[in-house]
Amino acid sequence: MDYEKIGNTLRVLRAQKELSCEKVGEYTGIPFKSISHYENGRNIPLKNLDILARYYSVTIDEIVNKKAVLNIKFE
Repeated sequence: MDYEKIGNTLRVLRAQKELSCEKVGEYTGIPFKSISHYENGRNIPLKNLDILARYYSVTIDEIVNKKAVLNIKFE
C-alpha cells in the first residue's frame, strides 16, 4: 500500500468536512496524533482505516485507490 497516497486522501476527506484531527479523533475514538501520522504517510492499521472509511462514508477501496476524492469540487 502507498501510505502517502492514503494519507493525502484522508487529509482531503477531513478537509471536506472542515474538521481538525482533534475533532475526527473525538468522533472516531482514534487519537488525534495517530490521525495526523496517518495523514503524513505513516502505516495505518486496517482497523483504523475501516473506522475512518465508515466515518467519511466511503469504502477502504475508495481511500486506497483515491476514488473517494474524485468528486471533490475545489473553489
